[in-house]
Amino acid sequence: MKNKNLTLATAIALTLAASCTKLKEVDNSPTTNQNKATNFKTIKVADNFNWNTSDVVKLNVAGLNTLAKIKNTMVVSSEDQKTVYYTANTEMSNSFTTELTLPKNVKNIKVSYGSISKVVSIQGNTANFDYLTEVIDINE
Repeated sequence: MKNKNLTLATAIALTLAASCTKLKEVDNSPTTNQNKATNFKTIKVADNFNWNTSDVVKLNVAGLNTLAKIKNTMVVSSEDQKTVYYTANTEMSNSFTTELTLPKNVKNIKVSYGSISKVVSIQGNTANFDYLTEVIDINE
């Protein structure tokens, strides 16, 4: 019993001793050779610095010829569908290109048209959408 109490007391003492060590302080102050900006106008950046937080992305829509005229609303949104970037009432047979202004960090968009919904990747400021969907073979 004394061994258990001694072991427990030693473990508690070691835990307390380890938790009471002083952390090293990190110097976050700017180096002396940098100029401190006193307001926004005095901030110096490279001449080629791009302040834009958005990009213009071309969305190419490949129309699909159908026997009957199909017209529906196309919605282009974020993948989670919380932000809508574009809506238009379009005919499925029409091919067109439209420009979208999207946040720079957006890499994929969701394009929905009726029951068709696809996530489209943006590559080189261009996204391509078509109405074709994957056909599932029920015999497999």
